[in-house]
Amino acid sequence: MAQLTDYIHRPDLRTIESRNDVIRLNRFLRTQLPLARTPAELTALVRRAYHLCALLYGPLARQHWTKGELNRLQQRALLENRRTVALANQIARDNGWDLTYEPWDQLSTW
Repeated sequence: MAQLTDYIHRPDLRTIESRNDVIRLNRFLRTQLPLARTPAELTALVRRAYHLCALLYGPLARQHWTKGELNRLQQRALLENRRTVALANQIARDNGWDLTYEPWDQLSTW
């Protein structure tokens, strides 16, 4: 099973072995969001969530998993990303920060 510290320090496909890793990594990010003291810190955490989706939709992911496995990972990553982004937006509103994040699959550019 992948370690959370691996994802924080070395985010790559080796960090993700299953849907549970996708869930666990996003849950970890969501525990960190309320600790953000500045808009920049919040944005950095949201970008980590975006990066996880980008990894799973990148060309190397197709070499790492079968089509069915990858599809399940991607769908779970998008669901978890939406949850993470929703929490980040709530935290930004609560702090009076003029920030709005979009789910990864709705970004115009990454």
